[in-house]
Amino acid sequence: MKGKSHPLHYGYYMTRLPKSDEITLTPEDAQKENNFLTGHEIWGKLDKSRLGSAKLSLALSARLAQMIQEMCASSNVFKPYILDFPT
Repeated sequence: MKGKSHPLHYGYYMTRLPKSDEITLTPEDAQKENNFLTGHEIWGKLDKSRLGSAKLSLALSARLAQMIQEMCASSNVFKPYILDFPT
């Protein structure tokens, strides 16, 4: 999980897959996952920014936004559609 034996470019994230009767999208479910991971004897010792589906989702969203920006910056196809608003 720390990326020492099998390092990955973007690292690892630890999530808890819900049981079939727990599959819903409520804040309580996210809290259950967070409580499980942070309270776990092993997982609780890891970097908290890499524990849980919410943290993974944020990281994936940020990476996707970065990839879109890079693609738009390097492609003339998208440049006419990029609006530049004054700050």
